[in-house]
Amino acid sequence: MTSLTGFPSPAELAERTPADRDRAIDVIRITALVGVVVGHTVMATSVIRGGVLRWDNLLTTSTTFQALT
Repeated sequence: MTSLTGFPSPAELAERTPADRDRAIDVIRITALVGVVVGHTVMATSVIRGGVLRWDNLLTTSTTFQALT
């Protein structure tokens, strides 16, 4: 039964999931997705220079991050 929020319950999802589905791949996928979101968040920087708030990107200001990519 679908809950009041409109999302299926964990038991309902388990019933719909094929038995041969590889959960390890699901873990790798969600880890990669979280890594991309965190990486993009870390790259965005805001600094105050000369009394002005500036949005910047670490790839344009840090040679270390440029080398890592």
